[in-house]
Amino acid sequence: MSTGGAEEPRIRWRWRYLWWVALVLFLALLGVGAWVGWKGSVAYVGLGDAQSAAGRARSAIGKGDAIEGARQLEHTTEALARAREATDDPVWQAASKVPWVGPNLQAVTTLTAALDELAREGVTPVVEVVSVVASGGLAPRDGRIDLEPLENAAPALAQAATAGEKASADLATIDAGSLLPMVSERVEEVRSQVDEIASALRTGARVAELLPPMLGSEGERQYLALFLNSAELRSTGGLIGALAVVTADDGRLAMSETRAGTDLPRPDKPVLPLSEVELELYGQALGRRVQGMALTPDFARTAELAAAMWEADTGEKVDGVLATDVLALAGVLEGTGPVTTEDGTELSAQSAVAELLHEPYLRYEKQAEADAFFADAAGRVFSAIVSGSGSFSQIVDAFATASGEGRVLVWSADAEEQAGLHAAGISGAFLSGAAPQAGGIFLNDATGGKLDFFLDTEVDVARVACEQGGMRVTTSLRLASRVPAGAEDLPEYVTGMAEVPKGTFITRVSAYGPVGGKLLSTQRDGASVGGRQAVEAERDVNVLSVELAPGQSVAYEFEWFVPQAGPVEVWSTPTTTSSGRLRAPGSCA
Repeated sequence: MSTGGAEEPRIRWRWRYLWWVALVLFLALLGVGAWVGWKGSVAYVGLGDAQSAAGRARSAIGKGDAIEGARQLEHTTEALARAREATDDPVWQAASKVPWVGPNLQAVTTLTAALDELAREGVTPVVEVVSVVASGGLAPRDGRIDLEPLENAAPALAQAATAGEKASADLATIDAGSLLPMVSERVEEVRSQVDEIASALRTGARVAELLPPMLGSEGERQYLALFLNSAELRSTGGLIGALAVVTADDGRLAMSETRAGTDLPRPDKPVLPLSEVELELYGQALGRRVQGMALTPDFARTAELAAAMWEADTGEKVDGVLATDVLALAGVLEGTGPVTTEDGTELSAQSAVAELLHEPYLRYEKQAEADAFFADAAGRVFSAIVSGSGSFSQIVDAFATASGEGRVLVWSADAEEQAGLHAAGISGAFLSGAAPQAGGIFLNDATGGKLDFFLDTEVDVARVACEQGGMRVTTSLRLASRVPAGAEDLPEYVTGMAEVPKGTFITRVSAYGPVGGKLLSTQRDGASVGGRQAVEAERDVNVLSVELAPGQSVAYEFEWFVPQAGPVEVWSTPTTTSSGRLRAPGSCA
């Protein structure tokens, strides 16, 4: 007997059931998609609101309005809390496990959580500290800085630094290469910003810990201050144009014995023994002439040599060495207001660079007169700082900016303090432990003149490629001369003593690979070039010489291998047109 007629309704019923199941699943997926989309929009708006509020907070704090800054930071934390709550949703978390879509949702979750924790545990504790600075709580009074607020701030800043490191580490776990372009770009942008914040918080914590004893809270300290003249470039910024002794005793600061660099004697032999590679790369000038002591890119070495020369000449032993350049002083003048030198020249934030690096050479025929003017100007800017006049928060901001560009450098004779200065990022110890993963591009004038005021420099990261066990980094350097017509009429100590036409200058370019890495290639204007190669402090180095006439330019590319993935760091000579520190996200997670 046939059963086909009975089976047919059952088959139709099964198909209807399957269609209903498919429809329900489809509607559920639509619902989940809509829910996740809505939560995503909440997170997106929250992140945007947080970014806007953070910008307003930074602006308010920069203007000294700590109350408004704190209010905007509160808005920042509220907005980030909304974004994090949206991505903590159970449906969002379940969708994060779905292939293809899931990694993008998980990346947003990690990003919002890291920012939320950074805002609550990192940025918020800093508000009180910033308020103290903005209100002038650390400003000198009668030449003395009250160290107690700084000592009280140290624990909060240490907590903030820990939060910054954690946020940076959490964001580093995101594999941006596996994400949708719009998500990947946002992750890379936030990761770069958080790395900068973490670095700043780390610096702030270390400075708060180091400053009280270095400013004499435990007894008097004496420092040798070096003022670098960028009109004649050296690796760390410029030749040492002036020196002075700074005394710190329980926060009270005083400067004495300001002298031009040319006033120091030239001993018959180096003041400290030089290594074979130092003699090969820099010659005896590194240890015999104060003008040559910044030829090395390692400020710690420069400081040791300068301190030894000062002690040999004066019999005075110093506890540390400080250095700054003219662009840093110009930033400080934004806060102190203009100062007037002995010869009646007014130095302002806008005029200081030209007035210190070029105009003296038009007024003075003799180098000794120009050097004396430079030393006098440095002393007067220092006096303006310790007087407590002007906006101290602007002065602090100027020093922070300058230190981030490698324009403010500090060395301590105490090994423990020196390690702290490494961590704070202000030791400038390129060859002695401060930045082992960084490559370097450094410039030294070889003309013996003061024309580098007219040298345009530009350093950039051109390419980063993943390699087995690390990264291949290509960094570009562009040099261009804008020496004006009439340079041949300047004194010889300005145009230089090298045997080149007046107005032409010779620059030595030293490219360094990272510790344990390799310097792979060097190109000039697209063609491979050689150079004088050596190894210094476990770094490959290639030294080249370039001669530029007025109006000429040259472009270099240096390629090196970094033996680990991560952010790219490049140290270089800070000049009148470019910073001495460059940090970029790496392409390898």
